[in-house]
Amino acid sequence: MSCDRNSHSDLIQERNWDVASNFWRSILVSNVTPDFVQGYGDYGVTDLAAINNIGYMEFQSGDPRFKRQTFALRIGYDGTQYNGFQMQKGVKGLRTVEDDIEIALKRKVVAAGRTDKEVSAISQIICFSTFEDLTSADFITQLKQSEAVHSGRLNVWDCKRVPKRFHALFSATWRRYLYIFPLNPGSYNGVDVDIPFVNECLNK
Repeated sequence: MSCDRNSHSDLIQERNWDVASNFWRSILVSNVTPDFVQGYGDYGVTDLAAINNIGYMEFQSGDPRFKRQTFALRIGYDGTQYNGFQMQKGVKGLRTVEDDIEIALKRKVVAAGRTDKEVSAISQIICFSTFEDLTSADFITQLKQSEAVHSGRLNVWDCKRVPKRFHALFSATWRRYLYIFPLNPGSYNGVDVDIPFVNECLNK
């Protein structure tokens, strides 16, 4: 059986996608992490406070090996305002999440995964190391005072010092993906998509 890709264009295009964009923006401008992001059991928001506690002895140590501090931040951003997460070398005029963070923190960071153009993120973990005598509160302030946060395209919810061995990418154990699909009026219990059927298909 063959399928013409263009035959489904109306299904995708004739929808109010601004609803999805506005949904993410409403989360970013709030300082409260929504329940659906927090999740349940082992699949909730990364607990940076717990990771911070693991490094307690390291932080109290006078060992020069631990003079360099590592910090982890939990951020979110509106992907429709960006050309992906990763900075595009040699390409001018393309705004990326990495660009905004580097401008705000004046340093490069490591991220747990890199999103594509127009893909939003909530509670993504990034990290960096520094020899500067700064605190978690200092880095949150730097981000909160940035143009990116004031414009509503970026936000930071948490920042903690973490053990030196922590690495946002290599320490990551899972990711959650959320897909938002605006519905139109229709014959399936008032909408145009048979939601139980779609759930059954995706459950496989």
